[in-house]
Amino acid sequence: MYTQNPIPIIMITADAHREVAEQAMSAGAFAVLIKPFSDVELLNLVHRAIHART
Repeated sequence: MYTQNPIPIIMITADAHREVAEQAMSAGAFAVLIKPFSDVELLNLVHRAIHART
């Protein structure tokens, strides 16, 4: 496993309940994206995740 520079996980869900996002974030997700979302939202989030890793 990578411990120094982990791969960012972006959780995509249709469940808009706050508890789901909180559980994902506490489990180590970089972000939670709730459906429906735009291509731009996804690309921006991936961009942020890549830059946060470097």
